[in-house]
Amino acid sequence: MVAAAFVAVCAVFSPAPLLAQGDASVNLQVTDGETGAPLPGATVRVDGVVRAVSDTAGRVLILGLEPGRHLLDVTMLGRRPVAPEIEIAGGQALALEVVLETEDVPLPVVEASAPPGGATVNHGPRRYGGRWIGRDDLEHTTTNRLGELLIRLGALQPNGHLRQARCGPKVVADGIMLGDTELDIFPVQDVEAVEIFSIGGVPPEYGGSLAGVCGVVAVWTRHK
Repeated sequence: MVAAAFVAVCAVFSPAPLLAQGDASVNLQVTDGETGAPLPGATVRVDGVVRAVSDTAGRVLILGLEPGRHLLDVTMLGRRPVAPEIEIAGGQALALEVVLETEDVPLPVVEASAPPGGATVNHGPRRYGGRWIGRDDLEHTTTNRLGELLIRLGALQPNGHLRQARCGPKVVADGIMLGDTELDIFPVQDVEAVEIFSIGGVPPEYGGSLAGVCGVVAVWTRHK
């Protein structure tokens, strides 16, 4: 049985002289629920926007928060997410500990569908003028979460969208259209390459203009 994740308020509000007047901050410590060890690689969102990833010591410092209530969301693949709501005063800092418990990650059911017009989907990496991210970029990373890596590389915005897009990109895996799928289901170590197609640049076999409103991320996995 998976134990419930929890958030501990480790310190009361304290002055933060380095912050601009009126701004507040959160000093977050992310730990493993089983061992109590620091947990690097956890993504922290504030009010739905990605703000930081925990470092090798499991720490996250979020600066420049407006006073008031904020919803934190701490997530990591294979861990039960934690989403505490905090209230913080202007010019003050809040220290929190977030404990993430392990959790089995169910893989989504994949339904293959032909692209509009009945075009044949190519089952192999090809370049259509989109941004190409190959193994040279993928292997030199400290995260195994594909979505997080693409944000770090600037291919995606912090909210997970392509530039100028108001929605998340459609996902294609090895030529199969998965649609609205979390990119983090693909471990970086299992990915051979990624192609990014922004608005207006989606090739016909991936849906063309029908999918171009949000863009497309094509993932090519490493076959063992």
